Amino acid sequence: KYPLRVSLRAQRDHAQHVVIKEVLAVHGMKLEDIERWGGELIWEPPTPDGRLPTVQSGKANAVWDEAMPMYGAQAIEMGMRFLTIEEPERKKLEAMGLRLTSLKDRYPQMTEDALVVDFSGWIVYTHEDTPDDVVEAFCGALEVRKDKIPYRHPDGSTLPREAPLPLDEMCRDTIHGPLYVPLHKAAERFWRARGYLQ
Repeated sequence: KYPLRVSLRAQRDHAQHVVIKEVLAVHGMKLEDIERWGGELIWEPPTPDGRLPTVQSGKANAVWDEAMPMYGAQAIEMGMRFLTIEEPERKKLEAMGLRLTSLKDRYPQMTEDALVVDFSGWIVYTHEDTPDDVVEAFCGALEVRKDKIPYRHPDGSTLPREAPLPLDEMCRDTIHGPLYVPLHKAAERFWRARGYLQ
């Protein structure tokens, strides 16, 4: 019941808030509890790297977000640490289909490991009953616009820091774009026909 002052992404419909809610739920709490305990929820517009100054200023003492390559190394340099998800909460999250990963593998400068939810990639999801033509149109729009959609490649990638959207990593189960659920059948057909899937 620590009075945490946590910086959260202001985009309330971002998929990360679904994950945050589930992580808190398996620990028996909700975001609102933080305020009840004397803490503060700070809703800020930038991506996580743009919110680290809020911690540096002392206004916040935590940042909850995804996109680790944007801020992970800098956060460690600032003296921040990543909280690990312990058992049995880990098993509950994995039973929901969420994956956990070790951060020490990616950030060897960490003094202690942390197992966290792997929220990599760009999650685009829909109901399996979504009509095929709608799914195909969406996939087609991504393909046509891939050169115009900015994407910051993760640390360690052989691709340039800023490059076109890597569709080949988005539709396969990769470390940078894990598939938590199966592809919609129309999406699978589309990506296979375009050569992104073998």
